[in-house]
Amino acid sequence: MVQRQGLINAVTPPACQPRDFGRHQLSNTSPAMRRDILPSFQVEQKMEETVTLQAQPGAAYSAQAGLATRLSAMLRSMRVVDLSPTLERGIPNWPMHPPLVIDKARLSGRDGYYCQFLMISEHTGTHVDAPVHFHEHLLHMSIDTFPADILIAPAVLYDFSDKHMQPGDLVTLNMVKAYEAENGVQIGEGEIPLINFGWMQRFWRTDDASTWFVKNAPGIHEDAIIYFKDRGIRAIGCDTVACDMAVIDGVGQETTGHTTHWLPNGILIIEMLTNLHKLSLRSLFVATPLKIKEGSGSPIRPLAFCEE
Repeated sequence: MVQRQGLINAVTPPACQPRDFGRHQLSNTSPAMRRDILPSFQVEQKMEETVTLQAQPGAAYSAQAGLATRLSAMLRSMRVVDLSPTLERGIPNWPMHPPLVIDKARLSGRDGYYCQFLMISEHTGTHVDAPVHFHEHLLHMSIDTFPADILIAPAVLYDFSDKHMQPGDLVTLNMVKAYEAENGVQIGEGEIPLINFGWMQRFWRTDDASTWFVKNAPGIHEDAIIYFKDRGIRAIGCDTVACDMAVIDGVGQETTGHTTHWLPNGILIIEMLTNLHKLSLRSLFVATPLKIKEGSGSPIRPLAFCEE
């Protein structure tokens, strides 16, 4: 038995070396996307812990565990929030997208094992949009061309759920600045802002009225869209079906995040997040998209590791 006192006081992984985006390099690509670095992060442990490790035959244990062990212990000491809804029949989806189909294709009594068949859009449930989703000429920026860890980064919560926003309402730059001043936070380069409209909490459902959720939504004003781009974010997430695009009675409004400022600059858009109201102001966002050839996006199951 090996005992180790003070499991971890702080862990700061070294920043990843800059990658060559190759085909992704555009003259107007944001600094965060050009470098594609995983920002270092630091979490202080609140108290000393005693950890007992059971030695295994043939395994060499040292009093000082390796970085992977310490990082794993640190993450497990944090509060984890699942940010995706369950994939099930009746889940809301954009009206022009194919619906989610789940069929019990194999049954144990009949086939000797249990297995379901899925037919799913790239934009079902919690998902990420790649630049090619709105820009056919950016096929070289499909979801499979991005690094697998592109959506692993520190995140900042922007919670506007107390505004009780209505379909067509927009989060403005003044609202963003006021929130930052009130809460003492500001999104940084290479990070991911998470916008909570409170839409999932109020209107998510899977019955025959589920389409109201996607046919109505608030959005984000262009001045705030530009602000987030200028801050050098790598991605942005929201709890609505189209993030920056407001929707009124099924009619999408202006969406300059998709068309002008985010996607063309390699800033990915994460949509239909849930449980944002459970997050701390700052967290570590962890997700990875499926490696879909020439994919316009991908379903994801994101987690947030919260500091408190």
